[in-house]
Amino acid sequence: MTQEQVPVKALCSHAQTVNVGSGTFCQSCGKRVVRAKSGHYGAFSGRESDLVQQIKKTLTLNRVAVFRIGQWRADKSGSDEGVPDLMLCYDGRILMMEVKVKGGNPSVTQQWLSGEGYSVIVWSLDEAVDACNLHLGTEIKL
Repeated sequence: MTQEQVPVKALCSHAQTVNVGSGTFCQSCGKRVVRAKSGHYGAFSGRESDLVQQIKKTLTLNRVAVFRIGQWRADKSGSDEGVPDLMLCYDGRILMMEVKVKGGNPSVTQQWLSGEGYSVIVWSLDEAVDACNLHLGTEIKL
């Protein structure tokens, strides 16, 4: 099954999607399209913490300020569940990013935040870079 054949669920009412790099967005409102729970093809297959470190290193080298705000175990850390993993700042803009790996599914709160345009959900370094280029105006190339 190719990536184009993977069923998607838009969290907006428009249902007009466009692929931007390895991400899919609504053409009408720009909201991120969340892939169905059947899996995300092309997803990073290691640990989430390893992917977060790759994203932080790549973005920091490209002058994006990266802050880890979400916690791995919100129930043990005292932070609220569903808070995105990263806050990215570049040229006066802020983007919240939830990082997932192969087999991981966003919580209801994370899907809502993404659907409302407050954050993006990424499953790979490529998607993280695409989201920064789209939402922050960076020009990062891998």
